[in-house]
Amino acid sequence: MKAEFFISTLKHEGIDSYFGVPDSLLKSICAYITDHSDGKHHVISANEGNAIGLACGHYLATARPAMVYMQNSGQGNCVNPLLSLMDEEVYSIPVLLLIGWRGEPGVKDEPQHVKQGKLTLPLLETMGIAYSVLSTNEAEADKQIRTACTYMRQHSKPYALIARKNTFAPYTLQNKRPNLAQMSREEAICTVASMLAKDDMVISTTGQISRELYEYRERSSRSHQADFLTVGAMGHASSIAMGVALSKPERRVICMDGDGAMLMHLGAIGIIGNARLPNLRHIVFNNAAHDSVGAQPTVADKLDINELALACGYSNCFKADNKEELRHILPQFLAGSGTTLLEITVACGARSDLARPKEKPIENKLAFMHFSEEGKGYVYPGALGELSRIITTRGWKKVLLFCTERCQNELGEKIGAELRNCVVTTYSAITPNPTAQDITKAVVGIQETPDAIIAIGGGSVIDFAKLYRAASDNNINIEQYFKAPTPLIRTTPLVAIPTTAGTGSEATRFAVVYINGEKYSLDAAAVMPDYALVDSQLMASAPAYLKATCGMDALCQAIEGFWARGATPQSDIFALEAIKLCRDALIDFVNSCNDESATSMAKASYLAGKCISITRTTAAHALSYKITQEYGIPHGHAVALSLPGLAELHYNNSEVNSPLRDKMLKLAELLGIKNGEFRNWFAELYHKIGLTYSTEELHIAPLQEIACAVNTERLANNPLPLTTAQLQQVFFP
Repeated sequence: MKAEFFISTLKHEGIDSYFGVPDSLLKSICAYITDHSDGKHHVISANEGNAIGLACGHYLATARPAMVYMQNSGQGNCVNPLLSLMDEEVYSIPVLLLIGWRGEPGVKDEPQHVKQGKLTLPLLETMGIAYSVLSTNEAEADKQIRTACTYMRQHSKPYALIARKNTFAPYTLQNKRPNLAQMSREEAICTVASMLAKDDMVISTTGQISRELYEYRERSSRSHQADFLTVGAMGHASSIAMGVALSKPERRVICMDGDGAMLMHLGAIGIIGNARLPNLRHIVFNNAAHDSVGAQPTVADKLDINELALACGYSNCFKADNKEELRHILPQFLAGSGTTLLEITVACGARSDLARPKEKPIENKLAFMHFSEEGKGYVYPGALGELSRIITTRGWKKVLLFCTERCQNELGEKIGAELRNCVVTTYSAITPNPTAQDITKAVVGIQETPDAIIAIGGGSVIDFAKLYRAASDNNINIEQYFKAPTPLIRTTPLVAIPTTAGTGSEATRFAVVYINGEKYSLDAAAVMPDYALVDSQLMASAPAYLKATCGMDALCQAIEGFWARGATPQSDIFALEAIKLCRDALIDFVNSCNDESATSMAKASYLAGKCISITRTTAAHALSYKITQEYGIPHGHAVALSLPGLAELHYNNSEVNSPLRDKMLKLAELLGIKNGEFRNWFAELYHKIGLTYSTEELHIAPLQEIACAVNTERLANNPLPLTTAQLQQVFFP
């Protein structure tokens, strides 16, 4: 249907005024109206509710209904005025609604439109609003329009016309306002993103801003986890950013907003400004247009956005009209104090090949929440360099350092450089698998009260620091605690810096301690380190056997977390990524250790730790503790002995089409395993990384004793119940 035909038919029925928010499905109609109507008869409103108000005023003044156009996502903004103002039980005011039907059932569309598409017609029915789905045949559409107008005249009620995709023939806006901006929006986004810190949290608004930010991260091979891409809820990105900033005062939060989105819910800036948030940075990319839906104009070029923000309580405001100005302003904007706004003038338009995010919205949410929850996790080569910055930012003067003498000898110069402005107390009497007596000895022997605790070393060192902090901050005896547990608090910040890739202790809420030869796990949110600096450069010089055992610990943690009863969608994301990283990097990490493999294994260890912090471990870990205790076999090696057999058992005994079966098939696919032959795949892996896997060669016997001594708590989290006989059979002979 031609836009000209549709509008001329409306005019013939006495409708010559149009208010609304542009939509991609209504692009032709919106452009035609803009080209052929003056400001008295056409207003592009800030939001759809405003448009209903304009239509109400027009009717009160002229006794003629107006047309309000919108995307169906805007129905939510209209519900209140339609029910409390226009409804027949209130003022009974007619208005013709033209609604673009995004997410129509059976028509492929973006995820944010699917639910709204399903509810578009039922929502109208619930509100008692009659409707027709517009025909693309002009003769049929003419009848529908006349029926709608007759209905409004007879009943003085709203009526809706629903426009499917491709209902209207193409029409291109002719009267475009000149935009003399020197910089494209994508250029500006790339410039801003390149200057953000690694722990900055970004909330980007719906439309092309989020897509261009996503593309920048892809091109620069950077993680997307720092970005919450607000694919729907236009106008609410700044409020989302405020919510994040309130809950994460130690993190800088960047809102990437658009002028149309800001105007849609302009009241938000008054709330944001008066919140006086020193960690919130609000960027408005202003091209004075609804760019993704046909470049319909906004009024943003007629407003002084900086003065508006200052009047609403923002502490500082900046404006950049070109790349040179932007580069000059950004350091001051980012480093300033108080809620700060930056307006960047940009041109209209976007690349025709601009991609959409590959990840589903739920995956984006979980990745961002992981980034938020980890709070202060730094996982990259050279992350140790963050330590001095953290110390300066937090104002720490006295620190307690836990590390072994070997670690001091190997890393003393690097550690000293980071701690150069602090008074340091070092505690190095740490042995593998710390005992409750070891912790008590440290608590009694250390007299200083530090501003922070720093642990540099393997899993035992980090666990030691966790246990010490719990005992010191809560004034408890660790051994007595397990007899009568009480809620734990943490008051002293803890920085965990692992020197091995595997234990994941830097990312968990657990700390392992031995009491009278028995293994216990301190499990509480207060045990989690405040900062994790995961620097692969600290892991490269470890002996090959240590790399192999720790690497297997990470892989086993990820696999067990994936199939655990306690698994969640979030933990599955961590697990699968860790498994892929170990699959691709472990052999090189052990045998040659290039920078790439070390970086991958450091990340895998961290993700596996995040995974089991949610899920807990299962039978492979439950069987390992007795082996480590009785035979002195390192933990990661001990876990690796039973995991392949358990994998085969789960694969062969899970029900067809069950969640466990699906996971085992996914795991086999990831590892390239056919017919569930996990033992063969792992045997080849162990051969390549130098791990002995035969219990006979390791002199582990009798296996019945190992099976009977299993940790029942860990076993209860296994996806399948296991008998003692089955537990004996999972080991390699």
